[in-house]
Amino acid sequence: ELAKWGCNMWGLYVVLTTDEKQVQGQCPDLWICAWWSFLGFLLIILVGVCFTVVFTLPAAMAAKAANEEGPTETTPLNPDAQPTQEGEAPVALTQEQIMAMLGQPKEGEAPV
Repeated sequence: ELAKWGCNMWGLYVVLTTDEKQVQGQCPDLWICAWWSFLGFLLIILVGVCFTVVFTLPAAMAAKAANEEGPTETTPLNPDAQPTQEGEAPVALTQEQIMAMLGQPKEGEAPV
């Protein structure tokens, strides 16, 4: 990786310090290839990074802020449940509580 990085930096230096008019007379296709290989792709990557920072970072920060205000992993699923001590079994819902949550009638009641 270090050799690739060094080669790319050297190529970028050569492209930036070479006189374009001198190269255009000898081999214009090679000049265009070198320019895109060393400078063009770098510019494209920088545009992609800027795009990512401008459009996705604010959305990610907003999503994080929304999660901090809402329920968390420690929020109980049953708000009426009492917290248990470590090692105790959690308090389970009764069948009547489950049916009430589902909106179904209790035994002996007529459906609504």
